[in-house]
Amino acid sequence: MKIIISPAKGFKSSAIKPKTIPLLINKTQNLNNIMNKIEIENMMKILKVKEDIAKLNIERFKKMKFDINGNSALFSYDGLQYKNIDTDNFSEEDIKYSQDNIYIMSGYYGILKSLDSIYPHRLDYMTKFKTKEYKNLYDYWGDTIANKLIELTDDNEKIINLSSNEFLKSIEKFISKDKIINIVFKVEKNGKLLVHSTASKQARGKMINYIVKKKISDPEQIKSFNIDGYKFDNNESDNNNFIFIKYNNK
Repeated sequence: MKIIISPAKGFKSSAIKPKTIPLLINKTQNLNNIMNKIEIENMMKILKVKEDIAKLNIERFKKMKFDINGNSALFSYDGLQYKNIDTDNFSEEDIKYSQDNIYIMSGYYGILKSLDSIYPHRLDYMTKFKTKEYKNLYDYWGDTIANKLIELTDDNEKIINLSSNEFLKSIEKFISKDKIINIVFKVEKNGKLLVHSTASKQARGKMINYIVKKKISDPEQIKSFNIDGYKFDNNESDNNNFIFIKYNNK
């Protein structure tokens, strides 16, 4: 099985050296060329940020490199999900498993392996990216990401979706629904089962750590995940949606 996850807006340094160049680097370079032509006022609107953040990212796009000397993707993103993945405590075997099985979905790089060389950037699918040729980032990437993911996945292999809907949307209309298993975390509140963004990010991170540490290859093994009160719910789940529920009294 292969696992797809979301990136993060934050970055940190890591001692883990990259080993590979991003798979869709040529399309990323073209995207960077587009972003390099944008003035600060439009950058603020596109990224929906204040002037200082817009200036920072204009400088990033101008100085962007596409070599092997950047930071390893899985080990340099920084956010709630990544703190719970806890890559600082990965063994050599964990790193190898991650490189072979985890793919990070990205609005800028398209799709990343764990040890791909990346540089700080900010461009996700929720930005107001638009050109004469493309109406948004989904349009820019088209079926490119999905085709690459299919190429990397065996015919009978499942794709475990631990990404958010924003990133799943970049591939889902190009890949058979039967090939994807969505992992959903719900929390019981006042008798209702709800999906909470913050709780889901934490749970996804812990799930990714769980899969890596156990070197899981069969999706059925994921159902044994039982951390922070979450348990697999057979009644709520089906073949393509594994639902994990956390009840208030557990």
